[in-house]
Amino acid sequence: MNELRVNLNGSKNKEKEDNTVYEIIAAYRQATIHILNVGNNVKTISSKTNKMTQSELIILNFTEIRRRSIKLWSGLPESYNDWKPDEKAMTAIEMVRHVLEADYGWNLIINNGSISNYQTPWKNRPFISVTDELKFAAPYRNTFLESIRQFSDKELNEKEIIHPGNGEKKYLENIYYELGTMNLFMQGNFFHI
Repeated sequence: MNELRVNLNGSKNKEKEDNTVYEIIAAYRQATIHILNVGNNVKTISSKTNKMTQSELIILNFTEIRRRSIKLWSGLPESYNDWKPDEKAMTAIEMVRHVLEADYGWNLIINNGSISNYQTPWKNRPFISVTDELKFAAPYRNTFLESIRQFSDKELNEKEIIHPGNGEKKYLENIYYELGTMNLFMQGNFFHI
């Protein structure tokens, strides 16, 4: 199996760079696990001047995860967009699109949209570059984040969503935290490229 290391900052010290990236991912996983463990007890986060609602916390979490993902994706030379570790795996650019498409699909599910005839806006769209994927996904990302903002703490704690794939019921806040965890998981998978 071929291995490619993503260079995040042009550093020549690969060992230090790799350790830093893995430490960042470990920290994000820990933070997300902590949020999941706290669950319904996360009502607000206080500072001396502000209170953060659950929806604001969720948006902050998604924004920070996406910021790190973009940094990671941007470190991959475009010549490796079609690279994959084996024939059954997604290519690097397909992984990026998979993460970006999730905002669109989950926004439909969470807002009670029908996915019985689900068709992604990315259907038949050629893979060009990470930058192109991000530009195309931006309006769907903004809609997804604005959708989160509309929910009150009570709605996040009480609204149940049925997963269309497995029929499992979960509270909305847990769906959002699990989506964040999935994004972190995809960041980790990117390191296998």
